[in-house]
Amino acid sequence: QSGEWIARSEMEAAAEAMTAMANLGLDPNVNERKVSKLELASNQDQAWKRLADANGGELGDAIEKLREELNKFDGIPGVAVPKHLHATLRPYQQSGLEFLVYTSRLGLGAILADDMGLGKTVQSLAWLEHLRVEQGQAPSLVVCPASVMFNWCREAEQFTPKLKVLLLTAGEQRHGLREEIPKHDLIITNYALLRRDLTALKKFDFRAVILDEAQNVKNPDSMVAKAARQLQ
Repeated sequence: QSGEWIARSEMEAAAEAMTAMANLGLDPNVNERKVSKLELASNQDQAWKRLADANGGELGDAIEKLREELNKFDGIPGVAVPKHLHATLRPYQQSGLEFLVYTSRLGLGAILADDMGLGKTVQSLAWLEHLRVEQGQAPSLVVCPASVMFNWCREAEQFTPKLKVLLLTAGEQRHGLREEIPKHDLIITNYALLRRDLTALKKFDFRAVILDEAQNVKNPDSMVAKAARQLQ
């Protein structure tokens, strides 16, 4: 406040922190900005040392672990096709599976940007089956347009019959079905129902959330994008 004194050491620490943020590409003059873990794990060691010093020498275990992983990165590890996957993956689909396994192990989100018809759904199902085998049963949520909800069901039945699927369609019966979520591997809903059911859905701790046709959330200020970010 006006008339108060600020110790030189505090001014110098603040200047160091602002310089470190600028070196990491973060504008200290912007009031609010969301930063991904991948951005936070930037390999600019000197800038991170400055920021850590300004923060009492700590950056957080999750960020430190991610930085260590990225520093030793020499390629995405191979992954065996899940035993109970009823599909033969094309080479690019195998790469997609390995990409999803690797990024999820690091706690990062991922985007499959293959063109329409190239099998993003089967890659996602292969990943969910991999997680089921590696980690046991736990619910994952797919949010998609209403027009493809039954397609997800059909492909899950065809390619990953071991996944227990729960379809949350329109109608009052879905309110009772939500109680069954913890007993299933794959929960399927649509973007309109996500907004209507958000209060109930965000009480669950999902292993993964898949946003199909993700252009539906490209506007971060839209209601559906805000709803998706509240899912656990």
